[in-house]
Amino acid sequence: MTTGIGWRQPHYRELLERRPLPDIGFIEVHSENFFADGGAALAVLDQGRAQYPVSLHGVGLGLGSAAGLDDWHLDRLAALVQRVDPVRVSDHASFARAPLAAGGPVVHGTDLLPIAFTPAALDILVANVQRVQERLRRPLLVENISAYLQWRSPPDALPEAEFFNALVRRSGCQLLLDVNNLVVNAVNAGASRWPRPANSSMGWMPAASARSTSPAMPTRRAWPSTTMAAACGPRCGRPTPMRRAGSARCPR
Repeated sequence: MTTGIGWRQPHYRELLERRPLPDIGFIEVHSENFFADGGAALAVLDQGRAQYPVSLHGVGLGLGSAAGLDDWHLDRLAALVQRVDPVRVSDHASFARAPLAAGGPVVHGTDLLPIAFTPAALDILVANVQRVQERLRRPLLVENISAYLQWRSPPDALPEAEFFNALVRRSGCQLLLDVNNLVVNAVNAGASRWPRPANSSMGWMPAASARSTSPAMPTRRAWPSTTMAAACGPRCGRPTPMRRAGSARCPR
């Protein structure tokens, strides 16, 4: 089991001034913070990469957007991946890009907006994930988000775990399972008293053990099919229980 940390700006200097810590298996950074050509931020990332493996965690692809992906965003991500050679690349199962009016220009909502768990939404997500993987020439990890509202479920809606299981099978991607988000979503869906949120979240475990049957993406390293993330602080004003995880990320 490998444990990593979320490396954020307030902690840049402290980590770099310490000798490499053997208990830290990787450092996770937000991809979009390093899209510029050159500059201080990228120089710091290069220093961190010299001491630890880097995991790139994105927040802006909008993988569930029916409007598709932003070409510039994908170009910048591909350039960063080529420079850093990260141990993993991830983003969220959310949408962010849409026109404000029919036929109008596409704008970015600057948020992780929830998607509907329908076959149509799955088709969009699969297509966008496959486009990213083909461009990066490596598997993408897709994270489940914490959602504060839900779409009204049509008759063909899938359970969330089944939806992600199908995504893994069809696209060949991998799952970044945020355990805290499972509990938050269960609480927001009405399972308000512990241990009901935890019990509700357990339906995800079969999805977490899914194995892709798609052709293997070209890669230079063996990737696990599932990475588990455990947040280390409260969200929605509720404390988060400690838990074992394949990779622990903190703080966000």
